[in-house]
Amino acid sequence: LCLPYACICVDSFHVVKFLIICFQKVRIRIMRKFEKYKKERSNYYWLLKKYSKFLVTDISNLPDGYIKVSKNGMTMSKDQIINYCLSIDSELTLAYDLKESYREFNFTADVQNAEEKLNELIELFKKSKIKEYVPFWSMLQNWKTEIINSFNRFNGKRISNGSMERVNRDIKLLY
Repeated sequence: LCLPYACICVDSFHVVKFLIICFQKVRIRIMRKFEKYKKERSNYYWLLKKYSKFLVTDISNLPDGYIKVSKNGMTMSKDQIINYCLSIDSELTLAYDLKESYREFNFTADVQNAEEKLNELIELFKKSKIKEYVPFWSMLQNWKTEIINSFNRFNGKRISNGSMERVNRDIKLLY
């Protein structure tokens, strides 16, 4: 073996990216339930489509202040838009809360408590019975050790392959 003490880790960026893909599938499924009401000028379909970014982006990265919602002429804050979108369907709210719980775990857990918190999250995702989340919680279960390993720190930073991916991207841009 070349690297007998190597610690295999999963990059947290890719786990969160997969989670967002699964969440988007939930949003789209629920949005399509309201597609037939577009002619009746229902805001549900339109808001879930137009403001989908608000449901997947970290709320601190969204613009502050009020946004003119052109469909209904109202001005709403980012919190109001998110809350309105989530009020449309309880399953969407559950999917959003689970997504945010994983994000919180990803930012706050450490190598000492990651396993316990990850196990709790896997159970929450399973109990939700949201079909679009089955591949996600299965992935968490299958890669549990590697996800937990990603909470190790090197030079004060969590282990990530982000710097290597940036180098690879820059090299591709040169050619």
